[in-house]
Amino acid sequence: MALDLLRMLPRVDAPPRISPPDRRRSNDAMIGDGDWALETDSRLLTRGDHVSRLTPKAAHVLRLLWGAEGRALSREALLEHVWPDVVVGEEVLTQSVAEIRRALGEPARGAERLQTVHKHGYLLRRSRSASDARPTELRSSGAIDAYAAYCDACERFNDGGAENVQNSVAMFAEIEASGDELKAMCLAGEARSLGFLYLYYGGGDAALQTMRARAEAAVALKPRQPLAQSALGFALSVHGCEDEAFAAFETALELDPALWETNYLLGRACFVAGRGRTAALMLERAAAVRPEDHHSLLFAAKSRKSAGDDERSRLNLSRALMRIEAQAAHLPQGPRLAADRLVCAIGLGAGEPKELESAADDMLRGGEPYGYYLAGALAAVGAGEIALRALDAMVENGWSHGAWMRRDPNLKDLRETSGYKRLESALF
Repeated sequence: MALDLLRMLPRVDAPPRISPPDRRRSNDAMIGDGDWALETDSRLLTRGDHVSRLTPKAAHVLRLLWGAEGRALSREALLEHVWPDVVVGEEVLTQSVAEIRRALGEPARGAERLQTVHKHGYLLRRSRSASDARPTELRSSGAIDAYAAYCDACERFNDGGAENVQNSVAMFAEIEASGDELKAMCLAGEARSLGFLYLYYGGGDAALQTMRARAEAAVALKPRQPLAQSALGFALSVHGCEDEAFAAFETALELDPALWETNYLLGRACFVAGRGRTAALMLERAAAVRPEDHHSLLFAAKSRKSAGDDERSRLNLSRALMRIEAQAAHLPQGPRLAADRLVCAIGLGAGEPKELESAADDMLRGGEPYGYYLAGALAAVGAGEIALRALDAMVENGWSHGAWMRRDPNLKDLRETSGYKRLESALF
């Protein structure tokens, strides 16, 4: 039943076709003129009988151009607002503009609505009937507040760490959503948080069972919501239900192949299932959707190595390091970012080995789960004693992703050691 997911990889020449949204039940704000409309929260763009979902960055660009009310916006202004605190090239903006034009049914050149202003930026022309129109407001301030709370919970989860993940579970559960769309999003968010709480922070069997229940409730409420389907795929993968997990992920891809959550969570599921090359492709796609995402590239490097592609593995490490350096130039360097930088340095041989091992050993003594990649990097270069000591501390602190450990190519030289077998017996 688990189909070949390579055929599900998103095409870049046309937006996906999905069912039109049920506008009677939508709480999304609307922008657009008589020819097209964008629901800003769900990012669904409707043009006639064709519906597509924009990526978050493309939707943000379209909202800014619409808000300019017929005035041109410079490339610099768009890059500053859509990719704040991240060093990116103009090609990411060009890709977003091309995505919007495809959704609007316009050619790359000679576009009538989204026009290129030579040596300046872009301009979105409105139809005459919409020139004085204003975006439709959300139906109540409560709906806005609920969506803002959802975004806050997502940010808390993305910050990582046991306390933040635990708080995100409670925050998703407490949101009073008035519409089914946001209710399903909150249930899916809670399921994802519970999954990571179980795998990394000792959430226990209660978190495992509640995770699946929340994901199933999200799909029951909104079966055609990709966030719900990807959360269900993640939950089923953690439960070891491989065929059912991939079926849910395939549905999520059909609904929105560009959603970061789907590509990232599917990459995890493929890795655990021993499908290293497919895992790498999905994770590389996730990194392409979010230019600031370096972690997916670290994971893609591990997946490429498990598939025997050492050259592409090193390439992903190099790309991850470039993104880490760009973030470090603008943001304070926390311990997780420092650990990921060391992972790249060790994997690429960029430094004196003993100094790198010493720095990694110091960083791993706390047993924090984010150090798993660093422990693997050490094991791959022969520092198995440090790696096993670090893994022991992580398991003691609640890390329980044994299925992942069995697939990790960096740990292959440790598998016959007594230390590794002791860890394996504790996890299975």
